[in-house]
Amino acid sequence: MYFLKGKIIEKINNRIIVENNNIGYEARCYDKISVNKNIEYQFYVYQYINEFKQILYFSLDKNCIKFIQIVMDTKGVGPKMINELLTNYSYKEIIEFVKIGNIEPIVNLKFLNLNIVKTIFYNLGKDLEIKKTTPFQKNIINSLIKMGFNTNDIYSAVTNTKKTVNSEEYLKLIINKLNTYEQ
Repeated sequence: MYFLKGKIIEKINNRIIVENNNIGYEARCYDKISVNKNIEYQFYVYQYINEFKQILYFSLDKNCIKFIQIVMDTKGVGPKMINELLTNYSYKEIIEFVKIGNIEPIVNLKFLNLNIVKTIFYNLGKDLEIKKTTPFQKNIINSLIKMGFNTNDIYSAVTNTKKTVNSEEYLKLIINKLNTYEQ
């Protein structure tokens, strides 16, 4: 990973032009920044190259570039999928989806299918060392989904409840949390 210092000359949607030493660099940038020609920014850079195109990705956050690199290294993922992901969600939101194992919001995006999303989640979880749910927690999650509880609430309750008691008490704590979400 490397960086480029420069001033933003133009920004249209997710594309920016950054000037450095009188050279303009066009890149995709999903950061929420505005054009200010008087400020010099330090952008982290990821360069995507295939036989048909070359695309630069800039971000003020090196973790965003690491996220893009991990996702782009997933077989079957290309620039259209990255654009769809980061236009709809920030990389931090997607990381939160990975943490709680919630693939629903991502699966429904254009250009993405269930197998690719599962592979992306696996790669992000592995490379970013994200703590995932245990098999016991997955059983609880599946059971509560079948009982009709809200999926996001379930994941939130399960991941935010510490398993310091026996299984029955743990389940009671989760259900109590879910009941507070419903109100």
